[in-house]
Amino acid sequence: MGGNVIFDACPDLIRIYKGKRKLAALGPGADEQPRLAGPGEPTLGRMSFILGGHIRRPVVSVDRLESGPDLVKRINYPQVELISPVLAEQLIGQATVAVLKFGRRLRRNALDEIFPIPKIGDRPLTPLGGDRATFRGEVLPGGEALKRAGITPVALEAKEGLSLLNGTQGMLALLSLALHEADILVDTADVAASLSLDALRGSPGAFDPRIMQARAYAGAATTAGNIAHMNAGSQIRESHRASDKDPRVQDAYSLRCTPQVHGAVRDSLAQAREMAAVELNSATDNPLVFVRHANSGDIISGGNFHGQPLAMAADQVAIAIATLGGIVERRIEQMTNPLTSMLPAFLTPEPGLNSGFMIAQVTAAALTSENKALATPHSVDSISTSGNQEDYVSMGMSGARRLAHMLVNLRNTIAIELLCACQGIDLLAPLQTGALAKKAYDVVRVKSAKVSEDRPLSVDIEAVSTLAADGTFSALLR
Repeated sequence: MGGNVIFDACPDLIRIYKGKRKLAALGPGADEQPRLAGPGEPTLGRMSFILGGHIRRPVVSVDRLESGPDLVKRINYPQVELISPVLAEQLIGQATVAVLKFGRRLRRNALDEIFPIPKIGDRPLTPLGGDRATFRGEVLPGGEALKRAGITPVALEAKEGLSLLNGTQGMLALLSLALHEADILVDTADVAASLSLDALRGSPGAFDPRIMQARAYAGAATTAGNIAHMNAGSQIRESHRASDKDPRVQDAYSLRCTPQVHGAVRDSLAQAREMAAVELNSATDNPLVFVRHANSGDIISGGNFHGQPLAMAADQVAIAIATLGGIVERRIEQMTNPLTSMLPAFLTPEPGLNSGFMIAQVTAAALTSENKALATPHSVDSISTSGNQEDYVSMGMSGARRLAHMLVNLRNTIAIELLCACQGIDLLAPLQTGALAKKAYDVVRVKSAKVSEDRPLSVDIEAVSTLAADGTFSALLR
């Protein structure tokens, strides 16, 4: 194998995606399987595979394929880009120069123009000129789409058929990109929580590092440190420190337990990232070719292609996303509810005449509820296929595909918290939040002015959500 791909918030995957990472040389097994297989022995060459252990037959005629539902466009390039470089580093024989060149041609000639439309089983046959693809907005036969884009279809070599058919690389691509975005959003949620803490005049005592050391989860310590750093120097905090000014003994869980909940999300994402790191450096072909020397070796069938590790990791990420959105929405409720915020109802200066952020909270509740449903585990499901040969499958692709939608929901929910928190801080003027939190406030106010009377907030939510996606808020913690 080549050198390990280090998976740390996905920088290497992103570099692969952008074509900035040098591809490793192909292993010797790329040419070994035809020579190691005896006369008449069934092999997994080209577009064929073994059924029942003995019968060798084509998978399916390319020109008879029917396309399934579209995948989101961003799915397809990471999958193609991940297939070629990672397979080049895998044990042996899973990719040839043809596949690598196809990925490069696709990136160079047709980026943002041509998108494969995979089947439900996510069999990416557009590189061969089959299936259908979207080119500049027009759905075309795969071969015609490639022709218009100036791309030559791939001519498969031995073992490349399974390389393209197996969905494990697609699962990994989607999971990795989801982890990258989730890391940005958990940081953004820390920033939003720091603003909400001041808007609700909460106590920073719950973020004392000694509390974190008494239950030493890394994620909790990170979030506690982030919030304490953001709120350092807050005038709002000093205004209610004395008990005669604020009779509350403790804050609600959604404030006081932010490090424990955000931290659990961080730790869960870290565990999933470790699994993705193993996958980035793994051989998932079948069979695997183990070469001892030039003309000798072993071809061993196994199950490294199975997506169960990635499916379970995707479930873990989905639960983390839903959890983070849940506590974010609860802070929004705390701020918009006059019974808990000690602020005007729905954060409007004139409640009764205006509904303020009431519908924004309803929107956050709807997004959060949808994510709870989407977080239902996929990896515990299985439907037997292929004449019961594939009798236990991971459902990992569907588990990974939903993550992008969940992240959009989460991003919009965090955007609503940021808007509510900034509005709450405005209602506490002339008191100011912490110096670093004030920078986040200023970023929001560039895109969204204080709400003095009712106006549609969808544009504001979208603008702040875009800032969150771009990493503008998470960068404040660096």
